[in-house]
Amino acid sequence: MAIDLYAVCWNEMRMLPYFIRHYQPWVDRFFIYDDGSTDGSVEYLRSFQNVEVRPLPHPYEDSLVDSHRHLYDHCWRQSRGFADWVVITNIDEHLYHADITGYLSECQKKGITLIPAVGYQMFSAEFPHTEEKLCDVVQQGVPYRMMNKLSLFNPTAIQHTNFAVGRHSAMPEGLIVYPELDELRLLHYKFLGYEYLSGRWNELSTGLRTRDIANHWGYHYLSDKEASLNEYMTLKSSAERVIYPGVPPEKRNVHKRWWRPNPLKKRRKITRGIRKWLEKARKTPPV
Repeated sequence: MAIDLYAVCWNEMRMLPYFIRHYQPWVDRFFIYDDGSTDGSVEYLRSFQNVEVRPLPHPYEDSLVDSHRHLYDHCWRQSRGFADWVVITNIDEHLYHADITGYLSECQKKGITLIPAVGYQMFSAEFPHTEEKLCDVVQQGVPYRMMNKLSLFNPTAIQHTNFAVGRHSAMPEGLIVYPELDELRLLHYKFLGYEYLSGRWNELSTGLRTRDIANHWGYHYLSDKEASLNEYMTLKSSAERVIYPGVPPEKRNVHKRWWRPNPLKKRRKITRGIRKWLEKARKTPPV
């Protein structure tokens, strides 16, 4: 089973060791698109034989967000004919399953072609300094609907991903077969101490272009100190352990997922249909 991974990087040297440590055991080839890092990220990535570093293209000069979306909609196509699965992710997004290789093999046998991940905003009081994986040392967080992403799929079965802004949803085309249960988690590691969070947001804000700002894309990067601290403290007060091996995330995370039908919406549609039928029946004279 061959697996390719695609990600964008910009000055991620603090997170890269955790990123590589997390994905290296089960990913065969890494394709990292760097946006001009100056902190040693490129040199670090090139020290790994199975990592290829490429310059990040900017097809949309007025939008960094749209340039990222365009890349993620197209870069994975080169894996057709080689990889059984592709991972589309950010450096601070760690896909988690207690037995990821076994799970992917089982999905492959069942003919599953897309495996969206259930998202969590992870929390740590300070940036960790350890040789372990982040998923082993930072296990507190909260369910986070915006991180419910399509990050893993079969590149041969899927024709188009059609990602939304930030990959927060998608409208995939092709042979679409989802798992019956959602067992894959996406652990988003940005809230790793307030110093790291605020510093990273300030740095990322400098990359936003005119259309990004006009559309409020990446708006949280532009938050002032009070707003960012309030968000940090809110997450801190509500964070709890979210990684329980053997317990599927949908048993503990009930947030709406874009790839699943909305039972309430479906029920409302049925109710409206019945109401229209009754109204029509009342207006129809008896025979």
